[in-house]
Parts: sequence; C-alpha cells; structure tokens
Amino acid sequence: MADRASHGGPGLVDDRLRAMQANLEALMAQVEEKTQLAAEGFKEAGKQRELVIALTKKIDAVSKRNKALEKEATRAELARAELVTLAVQTDEDAALLAARAAAEEARQSLSRAEAALAREAEERRTEAAAAERRLAALREEGGAAVAALEERLAAAEAAREREREGAAAAAAAAESALQSEREARATAQEAAAAAERRSGPLEAQLLEAQRRIESVEGDAIASSRALARATEESTSRDATLESLSRQLAASSEREAELAAGLAGLEVELGEARAQLEASRETVATAADSSRAEAEAELRSALASSAAAEEEAATLKEELSARNGALRSLGSQLLKLRDELAAATQEKEALKERLGAADADVEANAYAIAALQA
Repeated sequence: MADRASHGGPGLVDDRLRAMQANLEALMAQVEEKTQLAAEGFKEAGKQRELVIALTKKIDAVSKRNKALEKEATRAELARAELVTLAVQTDEDAALLAARAAAEEARQSLSRAEAALAREAEERRTEAAAAERRLAALREEGGAAVAALEERLAAAEAAREREREGAAAAAAAAESALQSEREARATAQEAAAAAERRSGPLEAQLLEAQRRIESVEGDAIASSRALARATEESTSRDATLESLSRQLAASSEREAELAAGLAGLEVELGEARAQLEASRETVATAADSSRAEAEAELRSALASSAAAEEEAATLKEELSARNGALRSLGSQLLKLRDELAAATQEKEALKERLGAADADVEANAYAIAALQA
C-alpha cells in the first residue's frame, strides 16, 4: 500500500494533459493565422486576375476602335484615288485631309494607348505572379504547420499511451498488494478459528463479532462502491480540475495513513500471535483453574466488540460524509473533457480498489482486536 501511495500518476496525467491541451490550442491558433493569410493571398490573386481581365477588355476595345479608324482611312484613300483618277480636282479635299490627319492621330493615340495598356498589363501580370508565389509560399508554410501539428499530436498520443501503461502497472502493483493482504487476512482468520476451537466459551462471542464485522465490511464495501459509482458518474469542467487534484492529494495522504496503520496492525498481529501461543500453553496446563480468567477474557471480548461497533459506526459516518460531499460535488462536475475520460476511469478504478483494501485493513483490525481480547 505504501507503493500505491507513492505513485502520483493521476495528478501527473492531468498536468501533462493540460500542457498538451495548451500546446494544441497554440498550434490551432497558428494554423488559423496561416489560413487567414492564405485567404488574403487568394483574395489578392483574384483582384489581380480581375485587373488583368479588365485590361484585356480595354485592349480589345482599343483594337476594335483602331480597326474602325483604319477602315475609315482606307475609305478616304479610296475616295482620294477615285478623285485623282477622274481628275475632278487637283488639290486634296479639305475633308480628306482632315480625315487623314484624324486617322494618323488616331493611329498614334492607339499606339500610345496600346503601349500603356501593354505596360500596365505586364505590371499586373507581374503582380499576379508575385501573388501566386506568395500564395504558394503560404500553402507550403501552412502544410508544414499542419505536419508539425500532426507530429505533436502523435507525440501527445504516445505520451498518453505511456501514462496509461504506467497506470496499468500501478493497478497491477495494487492488485498484488491486495492479494498479499488477503493472504495475510486468511492466515489471521485461520489463527482466529483455531483460537475459537480452543477457547470454548468465547466461540459464540467471536462468531457474533465476526457477523458484525462482516456486516460492517459489507456496509463499507457498499459505501466504497457507491463512492466509486458517484465519482465515475461525475464529470468536471476545466475550472474544477484544481479541486479534483486536491481531493486526489487528500486520498494519497489517507492512503499513506492507512499504509502506516496496516504496518502497525501487522506488528499488533505478531504480538497477538505471541499472546495466543501463550494462552494456548496456559489453557493446556491449567484448564480447570482458568475459568475466571476465561470469563474476564469474555468480558474483554465483549468490550472489544463494542469498540469495534463504535469504530464501524464512526467509519459509516465518515463514509456518509464523504459520499455527501462527493454528491454535492457531482452537481458541479458535469462536463468532463473527452480527452480526460480514459484517465478518469482508470483513476476511479484505482480508488475502488483502494476502498476494498481499506475494508480489508479494517477487517484485520477487528480480527486482531478480537484475538487480543
């Protein structure tokens, strides 16, 4: 039991899970930031594409206008040639000269507009290419962030698996210690049965005490199971994790006290065995003259049984108080995070086993008290 008390596994699991949760939230914030940057890059690239499309439309419109002006100039040239051929006039018509000047000016304006539009289109294409490169860089950076997040999640899962294995090892150690306690209890019960067979008048009192012990043990086990069920059914929010840690620390202190009590009980059991051997020799040598002493031992056994009953009542009150406190906490412990569910179940299983171990220790205490009487 001392080994069980020295473990701090559940509290350490909670701390590590909280740290992993904080890291996960930080990584999610980074991924969200990269996603926003990528979205802004998409928007910028879309704007650049729209500008290129608008410039292309302008170039098409200017080209159409240029073609129309060229057609007008061609018609003017044809008209001039026709006039020259027919020799209707020797000088160029003023309208023809004006049309030719307008056509030349239109050509020059069109050339300048086309050059300006070409430069602007090239600039827009350059900006669009730069935006595409930025977008590709953002995508690559986002992919790296997601890969790092997945790697950290895998590491967190591996750490959680190691914690589960540690809890399983602690449970196995607790089971081994509990088996040792059961064997010691069986040995004590065998010694008590031998003492009952030899003590005669004390047999009925010992049987009655045993029945009361079993009743108290059943009540204690039922209370412990109720405590375990109440604790399993209760869930906690992040704000109450500190309260649960304090309860686990108190349970560890209680476990240490029980371990110390068990060590004392083992010492008392050795003394009781020595006294039992001495009483056997006394009964074998002076059976007729020890009737008064047997009556005194009977009265002492009755007193010890009464003390055991009082102690059992005190234990019931303590368990009832603990159950009431846990039920009051149960109204607040409603939403345990899914990530802590497995660790909580393992922790509650350990509590149930510790409760059974407490019941075994108390039963041993009663048996020793009866033997001392």
